[in-house]
Amino acid sequence: MWTVALLCADCHPSCATCNGSSESQCILCRAGRFAHEGRCLNACPDGYYGDKKRHECIACPHGCATCGNGAVCITCHDNWTMNRKGKCIANGNNNCDESEYFENGHCHPCHSTCETCTGPTENECLTCASNLLLQGARCVNVCDDGYYMEVGVCAKCLHTCTQCVSRMNCTACMKGLQLQSGECRTTCADGYYSDRGTCAKCYLSCHTCSGPRRNQCVQCPEGWQLAGGECFPECPEGFFKTKFGCQRCHHYCKTCNGAGPLACTTCPAHSMLQNGLCIDCLASQYYDPPTQTCKTCHESCRTCSGPGQFSCLTCPFPLHLDRLNHQCVPCCAADASPDDQSCCHCDKATGGCINASPAGKRRIGAEQQLLQFGEESGAPAVPGDGGAATPGQAAGRAWQQFLTSTSTPTLMVVAVSGCLLIVTLFVVIFTVLQHRASTSCPTVMSL
Repeated sequence: MWTVALLCADCHPSCATCNGSSESQCILCRAGRFAHEGRCLNACPDGYYGDKKRHECIACPHGCATCGNGAVCITCHDNWTMNRKGKCIANGNNNCDESEYFENGHCHPCHSTCETCTGPTENECLTCASNLLLQGARCVNVCDDGYYMEVGVCAKCLHTCTQCVSRMNCTACMKGLQLQSGECRTTCADGYYSDRGTCAKCYLSCHTCSGPRRNQCVQCPEGWQLAGGECFPECPEGFFKTKFGCQRCHHYCKTCNGAGPLACTTCPAHSMLQNGLCIDCLASQYYDPPTQTCKTCHESCRTCSGPGQFSCLTCPFPLHLDRLNHQCVPCCAADASPDDQSCCHCDKATGGCINASPAGKRRIGAEQQLLQFGEESGAPAVPGDGGAATPGQAAGRAWQQFLTSTSTPTLMVVAVSGCLLIVTLFVVIFTVLQHRASTSCPTVMSL
């Protein structure tokens, strides 16, 4: 087959592979035929012999009219004679020196690159000097592309190779062929893919592939299933089995038994299965994994993550979220305990719960102690209720204002500094008292 207008067309019947429909556009030949100048022949023409390993016609040695396998001359051209070694030599050459050729009754010197020759030019050499290689009828320093060095001569590569290192070991192929293990092929063998003209090995789980990664399989080994470009013993989650392999489930489904959104068997998180269809939970519902259903949040929650009053995420007005307990509660009264779990000590500025952390609860406790101190000193129950403030009331109000307006980290620094000051004073006082006690001991009088 060959491609024309992105469609495959048949090669000529004599070709195994080709790059066109003509009999002269063969690349590889069918069994029993030999490649020659783009054609596949049943028998090679005179001057060539059929190489059964290479499946191509190879030129006979110079002077041979016909030859057999191994380039053994059978008959010679006119004016050529076969010598005792089975080689054809020009008539009269027996009378000339080795570096001469016979013509018109006289011996003439060969070209300087030839050791022996059949004529005067550089393209009529038979053998070369020891430092040169014979390529066809020419002596060269290095073999051209399409030839390889073998026992002092440049032998032709297979016709499918553009470069080779031995008769059956190609290193580069003609356009349209793929190199695999020294062989030029029309397609890579199973387990290999084409990478810029060379066959590279597929990932180990692929039978055939389009690239080296595990998700680039095209076909799988027998008994394995193809899913999303990978090969699995069974169809993985998110796929269902068909006669063509594993097909992906609808994106609504986690697992399924067929195509479309109504063939789901299980659903992704936060979706409920109903008559084969996965339905998302409402904002006021949560997903219950054991039953795979959506259930209504507790009545105190607006949204939630689970059952009960301690799974709230947001709250309806006028309740507020206690983030420690994930509970929706009302604002506390001014005299409520900081440990009261049934209400929220609300921040007047933000409306959020202050007692949503242990530090916030300690802050509330300190505020209530100051309020109690103010009341015992004769201060009004609520600051600003009127009347002249006593020094005790003013101090209580000042401390209350300081505590309510100061951030939690600042309060912690003040508290730690106060503790360190008290400890330091205690150590100093203890040291002074101990010193006085040691210096005031009575002196014992000797008799």
